[in-house]
Amino acid sequence: TIKDFNSVKKFIRLNITSAGAIQRDVGGAADRHSGIITIGIFVKAGLGSNIARKIADDIYYVYNRQSFNGILCRTSSIDSFPENTDGWYQVNVNTEFYRDQEFVPPVTFA
Repeated sequence: TIKDFNSVKKFIRLNITSAGAIQRDVGGAADRHSGIITIGIFVKAGLGSNIARKIADDIYYVYNRQSFNGILCRTSSIDSFPENTDGWYQVNVNTEFYRDQEFVPPVTFA
């Protein structure tokens, strides 16, 4: 956690956004949960965009088409943004993912 962004020259931020869930197949016993993993790389303006791009390239291969702990990642993409009003240059690595979870009906009492 960074309390004062002015005290650092670069940082990364992780966001995991849920995109909901669906029944994986008709009559099946699994639900598919999906979402997007976004890694935001922020570099103070004036340091050059190459630093942010190098970090993004390294992070890209951590998630691109990888699987871990039952999470299956799809192809990652990299998006660059111009310098914002606070003086930060931003690059995002976005990766769609999904995971399947076995459906267990709730216990009912007669």
